Amino acid sequence: MTTIAEKWIQEGIEKGKLEGKLEDAKKMLQIGLNVEQIIEITGLRRDKIEELMENKN
Repeated sequence: MTTIAEKWIQEGIEKGKLEGKLEDAKKMLQIGLNVEQIIEITGLRRDKIEELMENKN
């Protein structure tokens, strides 16, 4: 059984991992990798990558 503090810590870790993957995906888009390559490398969903593509303008 996990405590509330342990749950919050785990949620923070997961959020940090996601933010790191999103930053990596932004860099991959900048160097010209396509969406399929980014999905394969990061494990992000297509909609998250497309959202990054829309927001870069």
